[in-house]
Amino acid sequence: MDKKPGKKNEVKVTFGNPKIPPKERLPFKLLVLAEWAPRDEAGNSSNKDFERVRIDKETFDRVLEELAGGVTLKVSNFLSDRPKDWPVTIPLSGIKSFRPEAVVEAVPALRDLATIRQMVVQLREGKITDEAFRIRLGQIQSSTGVLDGIKSAILAREVPARPSQPLPITPKPDRRSDGDGKKEEALESLLEMVEVTKTGGKTTGSYRNTAESMLDHLISLIMPAGRSGSGIDAKMTEQVTAELDELLSAQVNAMLHHPEFQRLEAAWRGLKFLVDRTDFREPIRVEILNIPKGRLAERFEREVFQPESEGTAEAPVSVVVADYAFDRSPRDIHRLQELARKAEALQIPFMTSIGPDFLGLDSILKVERLSALGGIFDQGEYVKWRSLRKESASRWLALLFNRFLLRIPYGPEGDRVKSFGYRESVRSDAALVWGNPIWGMASLLTASFARTGWCDGISGIRGGGMIEDLPVREVRTRGGERGQSPVEHLISEAHQTDLASQGIIPLAGRLNTDAAWVLSTPTVHLPERYPDAGETTASILRATLPYQMVAGRISCYVGRIAVEMGSGQSPEAIQKVFTEVLTSLLAISGEIPSDAVEVKVRESEERPDRHEVSVTFRPDRAGLGLSAPVELILLVHK
Repeated sequence: MDKKPGKKNEVKVTFGNPKIPPKERLPFKLLVLAEWAPRDEAGNSSNKDFERVRIDKETFDRVLEELAGGVTLKVSNFLSDRPKDWPVTIPLSGIKSFRPEAVVEAVPALRDLATIRQMVVQLREGKITDEAFRIRLGQIQSSTGVLDGIKSAILAREVPARPSQPLPITPKPDRRSDGDGKKEEALESLLEMVEVTKTGGKTTGSYRNTAESMLDHLISLIMPAGRSGSGIDAKMTEQVTAELDELLSAQVNAMLHHPEFQRLEAAWRGLKFLVDRTDFREPIRVEILNIPKGRLAERFEREVFQPESEGTAEAPVSVVVADYAFDRSPRDIHRLQELARKAEALQIPFMTSIGPDFLGLDSILKVERLSALGGIFDQGEYVKWRSLRKESASRWLALLFNRFLLRIPYGPEGDRVKSFGYRESVRSDAALVWGNPIWGMASLLTASFARTGWCDGISGIRGGGMIEDLPVREVRTRGGERGQSPVEHLISEAHQTDLASQGIIPLAGRLNTDAAWVLSTPTVHLPERYPDAGETTASILRATLPYQMVAGRISCYVGRIAVEMGSGQSPEAIQKVFTEVLTSLLAISGEIPSDAVEVKVRESEERPDRHEVSVTFRPDRAGLGLSAPVELILLVHK
């Protein structure tokens, strides 16, 4: 069993040339790590190293454009036979760049197809004539199989005489396009829309050969010879509009559901969720840093650990929020171990998440098939995990589980797209945009800090752990009950307890609510057990995220006071300065009792040239919901 924790934590953080006076409250600063930049077509991460960037509501779109810029995707081509895989580049200039309207506007061929669709609607409504339709069509420059077919069908033909009898229209099923389905589906639907007769009056089948021949016949029905726009066949234009919507939808689905587009959208919408729910009128800052998961160890050392250790930043980081999902592989456990050790050295909590593969599952929906989660962690795959939990450093590491929905699907019943009749194809949960649970937890931290100046109120339905007003989608429980939920999976209370006992924070929900919540906030650390029940309770409390958030903030203050005070002070002077300044800084919502802060100074036995300063902060005496005292030890020069 490890020795009793929390009594002798020497603060290693120093702050050189601090710009913030010692009696000024430090801002609460979140450093958010993620892969913000697009990958190339081969899936390789960007080699460009971006510096830390501060972001808020006003600067969000500018920062997004600066870091993301644009993404190049290779998607199935629904507009032409060649190329089969179509490379398209979508500029990203703001969060709206991820919407279908922006995608259509960004791709010339789609933009022109949407323009033709709008023209067909105007033709039906009598707002333009067939001649104006032809003129506008001639001004379109894009070239695809469908667009070329439309042009040649209208511009290169003589308007034929109206057939003596209307040609039969093939009934077609009510079908929704899916960009993940076969490439020919939407275009074939368009080609099969009308049956035609050849000479001799014999029906030989549908136009399947070219878009040009099909559209030539369509236009003859829409704009019969000798009639103005007011005589347009309204029923046929409605069918053409619907088919154009289907074709556009198929192509947009292929782009929105491309893995790289989904990855970027989830990362930036997650950050937008946090920024939108942060009250920047309070001293709260959000900074982001582009780090691919594969380069996390190297970049974290250089871009985070060294600057924070040297105190070169204007204000110290309060918490690191990392948008990654870790599994149980030895490589990922080693990464977590190294990150925890660096977080301990900096006295900064590090938050990230795990995926279902951490539990040996390929889907989170299979969690409920496990009778008990606790037994899994006794398996051989978790040897290194169990060792990590016993390390003191694991107190500074928090892992969350269970994603939540960032947006509802596009469509008439959901988020409606005005420029064309788009209905997003969602055949499975994989097509939805899910947010890492760290975004929900980070929003709870900023909300708690805005309320009280501390990050202790982040758990419980009534204790600050509720994340409300979330997008929802229809789900079905194992018992067959249908309802709405914002989380990826409704984890049972028993499994929530199992996860928490293993040092994992589950995001919980309930059927037919638009909220998610955090009921318990353990860190990865395995609390020590003692014969005395009170000591065991304190040990469990010290292994929670709220406690580490408070301890980290006290550590920042203590380190800054030590640097500001300098050397050459007597023990009495050191005790007085620490007591007065800490009491002033910690009395956020009014005066605190004198026994909330206790400072003791004595000569260090190991370092005769140093004073050993022991600082004890009792959160409960300062109005916080933590009963275990925060105890820190640091050495200052005589």
